[in-house]
Amino acid sequence: MSDPFGEENVEITEEFVEGDINENDLIDGNVEYVDGNGISFETTTFDNSNNNNNNNNHNNNSYNSGFDGDLSSVDGDMKPKETAPAMREYLEKHEKEMQEKKKKSEEKRQKKIAEAKQSLDNFYSEREAKKKTALKNNRDHNKSLETDSTSGNTTHTWESVVSMIDLQAKPNPANKDTSRMREILIRLKNQPIV
Repeated sequence: MSDPFGEENVEITEEFVEGDINENDLIDGNVEYVDGNGISFETTTFDNSNNNNNNNNHNNNSYNSGFDGDLSSVDGDMKPKETAPAMREYLEKHEKEMQEKKKKSEEKRQKKIAEAKQSLDNFYSEREAKKKTALKNNRDHNKSLETDSTSGNTTHTWESVVSMIDLQAKPNPANKDTSRMREILIRLKNQPIV
């Protein structure tokens, strides 16, 4: 037999669905049913000699006349045969592999969850430490400002204003230029307006 693509000796295979079997096409008259798990049921034999006699008969019984059994019995009344050893071995091996993959996946998942919890705990502990140090620094700074203002070391307010700012800081290019403001504050400190 040749196929339309030009290759010779192409073997054609067909899969039969239950009820789609044409008894005339069967060579030996045997049909083997296999369920979804690979378990094969008892084979059913068609009697081709009877079927050839009934071929011209178009009544409803022509299909079942050569059939040794009932199609409804294939669904569950028959006892399944034992699975082939190679198939059973493959299924067991596959099941073990799937269980190992599932176990490894669950271990990875638990590890990721533990790492995430540890990371969150570290983040919150660092955040608390930063908050505490910032709070302490702010309190110390406020206390020093209060002691300076109550001590009365400065004779006028512009000196206290200039003492609160950093006059040595260099301007940052990202920020606005504050050099003019610094000059004004220094001038007011040296020559206060009365």
